[in-house]
Amino acid sequence: MERRPVIPRDYLVGEINVTVSKICDLTDPVLLEQLGINPDELCKDEWELTQELGELIREAGFEGAIVSSAAGSYKNLVLFLDRFSNTSSIKLNDVRTLIINSK
Repeated sequence: MERRPVIPRDYLVGEINVTVSKICDLTDPVLLEQLGINPDELCKDEWELTQELGELIREAGFEGAIVSSAAGSYKNLVLFLDRFSNTSSIKLNDVRTLIINSK
């Protein structure tokens, strides 16, 4: 939201609990080194590499991926709902409106 704000500047923000059994952690420096991926390449404005990686991870049977955010020192969770196992779940706990002040 901070990196690509759009009007209106009101957003719904939710708190969720996620249970998955097979996740790919692309924030793990050891894994990135094994794959020959420079972490900086994953946070560029060009999305070709990240889209290809996402498709490969999904096709490999992962239920999602943990990725570094290009907007700061955050982590994002990407989920492939069509890959969820019978024991995987998402539970919505809370939803609230977030208003970001214009600069």
